[in-house]
Amino acid sequence: MFLGLNLPEPIVLKQGDVYIVVNDESTDADQTPIPVYLASNGGSSDTRAVVAVNANTPVDETSLAEYSMPFTGDNQGNCVVRGFGDPAAPGDLVTGGGQPVNTELDPPQNLSALGSSPVTLTFEAAPLPAVAEVEPNNSATGAQAVPFNQVINATVKTSDMGTDVGGGVFEDWFAFTLSAPSPVTVDVVDDGGVDIDIFLYAQNDTGTAIAQSAGDCGAHELIDGVQLAAGTYVVAIDAFANPNCEATSNTPYSILIVGPGGVRLTGFNVFCGGSENFEANAASYIGTVGPSASGLIVQESAVGAYYKVSAVYGDEQSAATTGVTGTPCEGGPTFASVKVKRNGAGKITLSGGVGNLAGIQLSINGVGFTKAPKVKQGTKVNQKGPLANGQTVGQACPAGCTITIITTAGCSTVIAP
Repeated sequence: MFLGLNLPEPIVLKQGDVYIVVNDESTDADQTPIPVYLASNGGSSDTRAVVAVNANTPVDETSLAEYSMPFTGDNQGNCVVRGFGDPAAPGDLVTGGGQPVNTELDPPQNLSALGSSPVTLTFEAAPLPAVAEVEPNNSATGAQAVPFNQVINATVKTSDMGTDVGGGVFEDWFAFTLSAPSPVTVDVVDDGGVDIDIFLYAQNDTGTAIAQSAGDCGAHELIDGVQLAAGTYVVAIDAFANPNCEATSNTPYSILIVGPGGVRLTGFNVFCGGSENFEANAASYIGTVGPSASGLIVQESAVGAYYKVSAVYGDEQSAATTGVTGTPCEGGPTFASVKVKRNGAGKITLSGGVGNLAGIQLSINGVGFTKAPKVKQGTKVNQKGPLANGQTVGQACPAGCTITIITTAGCSTVIAP
């Protein structure tokens, strides 16, 4: 079975877990990036670890570094097949559903499967305790004190009053205190579809950032496991003025500061079996998606296949969900035409709708949008990007992608031109 997964983070190849990457060059003029890591970056040093075929650019050890790319944009739909490798030791933490199960970790919630082939899986991460932003918090000295291991829900816009300490104008500041040395992770778990960058400083020294994460639109901003001495630190938030994804109005976003005693959600393992009660293990594992994922599409599913999902926290995983199998996608509206605008955040226009449009929602690869679509004249639907995971319409939906439509009356799909 070949599986098309939208993986927002690179795959790390380790001893005992080897992938064959099939390079699909049918959708763009350039060769598609191959998502692998060199041994020096945590990947496998085994010469058998990567089998790649690319007539234009042979992949060798000197060129692998530039291919540390996620499965997004033009390279969606490539096939990654788990293949040959030596047995891995328990401590190798290989990708492949082999992490030990910790029943105290929260499994995903509300797993559902829609369709037969392809099958759209949707699920939700178990919610963490949360705390709300309290304004004003626009300077290091006025930073809001926040707890570890709780989601901080806030809003930001680029034009907010902030403080410039040399690295940019930082609109929001959050403070935390360590009573003893400890590693700390700062994770933007929801960027609201805008360009939010994060910087870590000592509260009494904002001259030079201790660490930072400042990627482009849709990047997963993360400061991972930086070792800090006892003291008080601040996280500065920069709503960057990126014309493709600028926070022009108050935009909700969420961050998580993982400190002593906390664990960070790092992804979801997906398993497939022949019955509802199949065992979720390395043998039934079919793929992993990143921590911001809320769904995926299995492009070719066996008839009657069942699926389970577990949550991965660091080097452990939760128990898997109950198995679900696909239900028919039927009863939804049909449309005479489909248009896709891919520049900026993107837009989808469905025209000539026939059927009940009440409660209409659109999704791509199992992921919905940050805003509900607008219905005009009862037959036309306008859906603006970005998606809930921060992707633009162009990134998530190349030509030929499947757009799933859910209404109160049922489900249907259209193919994007």
